[in-house]
Amino acid sequence: MWHIMGKVTDKVGSSICRDTDFLSRLNSIVWDFDLEPFEFEEKWTELMNDFEMADHSWFSAMFAIRKNWIPAYHKDLPMGYNDSAHSLPVTVTPLHLEAHAACMYTHSIFYEFQVEVKAAIMSCGVGGFTREQDVEITDVDDAGTGKTFKVFYNISTTAATCTCKLFERKGLLCRHILWVYSGKGVRSIPNRYILSRWTNDALNSNKNVVDDHDFVNSNQTNLSKVWSEFHETVSLLKTVPDVHVEELSRLLVEFREKICPQAEPLTKDQEMEMLLGCSALSDITILPPTKSNNKGSGKRLRSTKAQCIEKAEKPKRLCAYCKEIGSHDKRNCAVRIADEAAAKEGNKNVRK
Repeated sequence: MWHIMGKVTDKVGSSICRDTDFLSRLNSIVWDFDLEPFEFEEKWTELMNDFEMADHSWFSAMFAIRKNWIPAYHKDLPMGYNDSAHSLPVTVTPLHLEAHAACMYTHSIFYEFQVEVKAAIMSCGVGGFTREQDVEITDVDDAGTGKTFKVFYNISTTAATCTCKLFERKGLLCRHILWVYSGKGVRSIPNRYILSRWTNDALNSNKNVVDDHDFVNSNQTNLSKVWSEFHETVSLLKTVPDVHVEELSRLLVEFREKICPQAEPLTKDQEMEMLLGCSALSDITILPPTKSNNKGSGKRLRSTKAQCIEKAEKPKRLCAYCKEIGSHDKRNCAVRIADEAAAKEGNKNVRK
């Protein structure tokens, strides 16, 4: 995608990109992850017609392979990364959903999630509401994008999907689902929407890194309730004496030691083996190549231009033979050399 967009200026010329809004309009179409495929095609056709490029061979070829590089056609594909975090990030809203995410996600993932949380509060509103059996369908108006998205919320399972498909694409709940969840009083992110690769303990997990969005069991539900109760308890500690905080900390340590006896910490090699699911090879047959000396030897040959520049930069001096100021001296004076040659020629003529 970057490779294709980097060629636009070469294909249409720098003047049209500099003097018109062609490039900005093209970027707004190509990089809009919220566009549906039919919306992208309409906007692309409109742009090409406005600038009389409907028959442009390169743009026609790129449009023909649009399903291979335009994000609108890849909204169902997951994308992402992971990092580690050792402290809780700062929350900016009173929502329990954000506090839950701060405990679960790595810092970089949490701050992406936080953008959606703030947008849910500041930019979203209800545009319509219908119900079909146990599923509530809410039209959420997004002031940030100027579009309306549908959120399908299952009352019995709290499962939710959105037509923006942010979760399917990045593995994070979108602002529209979060807005519905906040209205329904959901206090923690359902476990089905917490992908293990985004969490702080991704490396320490003993299970396979497989995310099943539809898998829910009673144990996960109980864990969600425990977390909610724990969060409420910690919130109460802000107004109680420190002795209660110390007591809770002591109880937590005792409980952790009871259910998980102290074990030797894993080495980096063991962590990588656990993550990759295989052990390191004992016999290594592929070795780094032998280092070769590829540096040149001798003096670098200078070009004629470089020699002239160096000669011009030398300070001028007075020639003891011709009495002229220049870049030569008596030893290589052209006048002296010519006089000596003439003298030798004269001596030859005299001897004859």
